[in-house]
Amino acid sequence: MKSIDVTNDLRVAEFIRQLSPIRQPIQIVLGGQAVARLVPVEELTDVEREKILQEGWTAVQQARASNKGRSEREIGKAVDAAVRRVRAEQ
Repeated sequence: MKSIDVTNDLRVAEFIRQLSPIRQPIQIVLGGQAVARLVPVEELTDVEREKILQEGWTAVQQARASNKGRSEREIGKAVDAAVRRVRAEQ
């Protein structure tokens, strides 16, 4: 599992503090799509961990399938447009 230390990023650290303590799963949505789930660590069983990983791999496969046959330039334009939308919403 990847670990990210957000201690020095004050905005992210404050956001996480506002969510704490995490007693139930929290889904983070960006642009209408779920991008992350925060789940209390002690609540996960091995089966649940495997399910979460499988869901992640499924999302990756779906993204790859939707991009199949598209040029790098097309994908880049779509990403740039999405970034502009998100920044405009902030």
